[in-house]
Amino acid sequence: MKTFYFFGDSITLGVNVIKDDAWTSLINTHLKAHGVPVPPSTFYILGVRKNSAKSIAERLENEFNVRNIQGSEPYFIFMFGTVDTAAPTGKVVLEQEESLKYAKQIFEMAQKHGKCLFVSSPPVLDHDHNQRLAELIKEQEKVCQQMNVAFIDVHTALTQNPVYIQDLSDGIHPEEMGNAAISDIICQSPAMQDWLAECSTTVQN
Repeated sequence: MKTFYFFGDSITLGVNVIKDDAWTSLINTHLKAHGVPVPPSTFYILGVRKNSAKSIAERLENEFNVRNIQGSEPYFIFMFGTVDTAAPTGKVVLEQEESLKYAKQIFEMAQKHGKCLFVSSPPVLDHDHNQRLAELIKEQEKVCQQMNVAFIDVHTALTQNPVYIQDLSDGIHPEEMGNAAISDIICQSPAMQDWLAECSTTVQN
């Protein structure tokens, strides 16, 4: 049995859309359409509002342990960075170096248990926030390369996608079209195609 764990902030949680329209649920639908049964595969959407990389690092091990079923194959999908680079009081929530430190901790913990995939945070409307986020994502990609973590960049493509930008009604959280755009990029990525091929082969065997 394969179990999928989606860790992140409010974008992973699916704020602004009903559950079935969230990008995480659309990936579930995509896997089912390509022969990966869900159930018995299990999806856990573990996005929490206002969660930074530090917050995720602090809760990851416990949240995994209480859900893990012995003998299952864990697949971890992470998306974080939007909260880290926010500056609601004029000071960023996490400095870049600190954010990357927690990213490494997160990946180390996840890789002890299963496969690990990182999806960059999508763009936000605020120019300064988005610039900080873009700079963090460049460094997150380097960390992923160093740690052999699959990396998918949705930020670059969506920054250039007017439909996505217009779908940010509150400046941060996408609605239905934006979530679909995130899911499309992920599902068409080589990293997800590799996972899909592996899952399908295992199911057939």
